[in-house]
Amino acid sequence: MALQRRPGNADRPSDGARWLDRPLEVQRHRLSPAALDRRYLAWYEVRLFKMAHRLQQLVLPSPRTWGGRRAGAGRKPTAGRRRGVPHVARPPHHASYPLHVTLRTGPTIRCLRAARVFPSVRRVLAASSHDGFRVVHFSIQDDHLHLIVEAEDRAALTRGLRGLAVRLARAVNRALGRRGPVCSDRYHARPLTSPRAVRIALVYVLKSASYCFTSLQARNH
Repeated sequence: MALQRRPGNADRPSDGARWLDRPLEVQRHRLSPAALDRRYLAWYEVRLFKMAHRLQQLVLPSPRTWGGRRAGAGRKPTAGRRRGVPHVARPPHHASYPLHVTLRTGPTIRCLRAARVFPSVRRVLAASSHDGFRVVHFSIQDDHLHLIVEAEDRAALTRGLRGLAVRLARAVNRALGRRGPVCSDRYHARPLTSPRAVRIALVYVLKSASYCFTSLQARNH
């Protein structure tokens, strides 16, 4: 037999409530049908009242004040350093549009044009072209690469640039006798969707060496 909690003074029902808690079969032989209906209605109201007092208001969790997607979230750029490529979904790639790609190295590697590093980087660029991905033009600067590439689809573009970055890191580390990452950020890619955009990108890539040399001379003087 299950034990029941003994009601306290606050929970103790009144005489009317005790009468209403009795089964209707016990009350039926003492009441008329009209009085029985009134008793049943009163019993139903008492039951609803008790159920309402048993229910508890649910408390919703307070809104988060940190974390999640919001305006201004994320790591803030370091003072004096270039802002990195944002980590957002890249647009879909079309095979008919070439891309102007920029790969930047870390702050400790600024010698890609050095005599002992440049031949290794050039061999990496030559070996990176394969079926579905091709390096058309390139320009090697001290701390970054400018590339004009073509790819059949987005998957081929991703595989080609990922393989190029891995080959570049291995070749540079082998030439310098070091270990560790070489590229400091994600690659930046801009699709060239018009003949004018292609011409501007070609002039920028093929003339970037002379531009950087002129800017270096201006800074030194």
